[in-house]
Amino acid sequence: MKRMKLVYLSLLAVVALGAFAAATASAEEGFLPKPATAIILGGKSILETTSGTKIECTKLDETTITFSSDKHGEGLLHWLGCKAEALFAYNSLADKAEELLGKFLFLVCLDPKSSTGTLVDNFGIAVELDSPLHVEVPAEGLLLSITGTMLGAILTSGKAKLWNVEFLGKKGVSNVTSCLEGANVKSQSLTVETNESKKPEALSLSIESGLLQFKEEVELMGS
Repeated sequence: MKRMKLVYLSLLAVVALGAFAAATASAEEGFLPKPATAIILGGKSILETTSGTKIECTKLDETTITFSSDKHGEGLLHWLGCKAEALFAYNSLADKAEELLGKFLFLVCLDPKSSTGTLVDNFGIAVELDSPLHVEVPAEGLLLSITGTMLGAILTSGKAKLWNVEFLGKKGVSNVTSCLEGANVKSQSLTVETNESKKPEALSLSIESGLLQFKEEVELMGS
């Protein structure tokens, strides 16, 4: 009898641990487990340093992001009409005038928060440069190196093909400064360095009407 009681208690413990593990896994998921592709696009975009220097681009062109898992993806971001203070053309090295093109890694993360610790929304998105983005300003003889991660919030909940994503920031300070990938904290860390000065400056990003468009409906876990 005592042995049967121990077996019963052991089975209960196993079931409880399984339920706890499943709940923990679910809380860490970004998507339902289904790889997907999406088009990212947006309107006017502004990159701004803490000192107020701006790169303004007229639009974020349509490009494809491929998600290899429920929350990780990669793809290109392609900005058009990029100028400094509406005067000098900026372009990534070897690309056309006024165009910025770079490869980025994407992550759907949880609990995007502001610098004060306020929850901005339930889900966020981290966009990290795969390698430094080198940008030249031919008219001024400048070479910029942009590195790091930029964070935004996902405003859409429930099943949807079209997600609204929000990137807001000003003078190097972003509206979202951290989010979670499981127990790991992702932090806003976008910086720019001019002419290899070894003095990187914080960089914020704002995108008007940022969108992720999926081919099929995708639902965020827990929404």
